Amino acid sequence: MAITIYYHITITRVPSSADHRGHVQGYGPDGEVKLMSSSNKINGLALPAALIEAIRSGRWVVPSEDRLRAVFPLEPTSHAAFFSLDSMERENKGWLDESQEFYLGQKDASVHPGDIDPAQSVVIADLGPDRLIALDYRSSQEKPTVVYLTGNEQSRWIEVAPDVETILGLLGL
Repeated sequence: MAITIYYHITITRVPSSADHRGHVQGYGPDGEVKLMSSSNKINGLALPAALIEAIRSGRWVVPSEDRLRAVFPLEPTSHAAFFSLDSMERENKGWLDESQEFYLGQKDASVHPGDIDPAQSVVIADLGPDRLIALDYRSSQEKPTVVYLTGNEQSRWIEVAPDVETILGLLGL
């Protein structure tokens, strides 16, 4: 006995750059996908376009150990993770409520900025347990600085790049 199966396939234009949370608002004149701005925000803060593009194109990945050590010399980098948009959203859900001094850091004249304001920052990656990398929006809502948390007993946030484009270049992404 033979069974014949017929399929009805409907093909629709699905933009490859839209993740499953993104809602397509339309297409630009050059065919570029326009996504609704809410999918580009975490905790109300707009993610820089360069970071979104790096994530969607698959370039936002953990680079070589040599690159990590060159950019983050004070930290071990054994279990680094660069977050997808979904992971960023998950990781930042409780960030606004963070109150532990270890994660907030402390102002310190020897390093800038020293501390962080969870309401004005987005965690985008980590170098391992409790070694966070974040965007700090306090100086600019359009071009946040990139900072990382030192994991020693006197935790401090240290600026590693003035913007996302610079960190992407430093990491070879």
